Amino acid sequence: MVSTDHDEINEIAKEAGLDVPFMRPDYLSGDRIADLDVLNHALLSMEESDRIKYDVVVMLQPTCPLRKPDPVIRCVEKLI
Repeated sequence: MVSTDHDEINEIAKEAGLDVPFMRPDYLSGDRIADLDVLNHALLSMEESDRIKYDVVVMLQPTCPLRKPDPVIRCVEKLI
């Protein structure tokens, strides 16, 4: 799922088949917001929406757009 405060990123993510279940609120918008605050908001929002407590969270930063799926999958498998 994608957490964003930007309309264009929202549309691009949806066009790519990604889930954008909410727009990030204004108080978590901008370039100077801490990653932990954004991650915590996304986690709590999804837990409330899905009515489940997640055990594992993986945050993939958009600063690495050429990331391939295999290393991420192997990492999560090792973690689990």
